[in-house]
Amino acid sequence: MSGKRSRIAAAVALSLLTVLSLAQPASAAAQSSVRVTGTQWHASASNCRTVYLRSNASFYWVAAEFGNDNRRLRARTNGDNGLGTWERFTLRGVGYDYTLLSSEGKYVSADTGGDGTLYARAPWVDSWEKFHIYSYYDVDSHNSNINITSAVNDRYVSADIGGDGTLRARATAPDLWEGFRIYLVENDAWSC
Repeated sequence: MSGKRSRIAAAVALSLLTVLSLAQPASAAAQSSVRVTGTQWHASASNCRTVYLRSNASFYWVAAEFGNDNRRLRARTNGDNGLGTWERFTLRGVGYDYTLLSSEGKYVSADTGGDGTLYARAPWVDSWEKFHIYSYYDVDSHNSNINITSAVNDRYVSADIGGDGTLRARATAPDLWEGFRIYLVENDAWSC
């Protein structure tokens, strides 16, 4: 009987260790070089969809600032007055690579030569304009909680909620600031 108890105790201890190792914060995961990611999105054919993005940390909508040369992406719109063209993007996918096109017709880039700030100002797609998307929770058929990484530097996109909401591709592991809700416009089919 004691052999059975020791096997049960060992199984319980192993289960507890497994749970504790999975529950470590993202900063601990980064230190141990374990990447915490969800299911990576893959487009089987070239397709696109109109989307809105919302920061899960601040609950502000992501907007591309138009009207100046900057065109930074910022989580800054509260949505009380509805969402407009500044918050609307076209998501295009080919394989594991996705691009975001602003409603002004400019592609979103990660400025990896600087602090990783995302700008909507590129006229065409190069490696700086490609991103990878990972779902970590599907809300329903049109909404998912996601993490976004830059394909060029493999860093997670964060919304700087302690500052002005600027989006930057510079985090080494996902945490609350790296979480976004993507809203797929319901009547817009996956086609280009």
